[in-house]
Amino acid sequence: MTEPLGIFSRFDNTEHNMYNFEFDVDSENHVFNHISDSCKYYTDYQFNDNVGLENTFSLIHFNCRILYANFNKITDYLHTFKNKFKVIAISETWLNKDKVTDFQIEGYVLHHINRTNKRGGGVALYVDSVLKCTLVEKMTIVTDDLMECITIEIEMERKRNVVVTCAYRAPGSNVELFKDSLGVLMDGLNENKTFVGILTSTF
Repeated sequence: MTEPLGIFSRFDNTEHNMYNFEFDVDSENHVFNHISDSCKYYTDYQFNDNVGLENTFSLIHFNCRILYANFNKITDYLHTFKNKFKVIAISETWLNKDKVTDFQIEGYVLHHINRTNKRGGGVALYVDSVLKCTLVEKMTIVTDDLMECITIEIEMERKRNVVVTCAYRAPGSNVELFKDSLGVLMDGLNENKTFVGILTSTF
């Protein structure tokens, strides 16, 4: 479950227990079987002091629930970091094709896909303009009343190419159908590429 973007608050605690994925994750209800459990939590200050974003792939995700209302909050927050993220993923953009030019971020190329049959939903990926990036059309789809999904491939020098997917499940839609649809999309993934998936839904 994700919550709408509001005022950005900092973590009060810096100590977090690691998830025991082998015990806590039900493989029957998750799309992927291989999960990295090397997750660490930082305050904004700790992140800036301890995590270097230069010369590496980096991604940040926002479930913004209407980009119109929260675009300035997002860009202001991004400016608090010393270095820029390579990719900015956004769910629930609520964009329409006529207003996209209002939401450009300097130094990034915007890729997006919108819900077609009603308001809401929508996903977007802002990609650092220095990167060679292409839209993966066969993995970029809108399924009415189920999901929106956008996928890009980034060409990396002397490293595996990175495939990034941002998918949003429509509220009230069938979870099993969502999982099956994602499985079909991911079937053609090349094992020689690095895959990063952001999957969000609102209940």
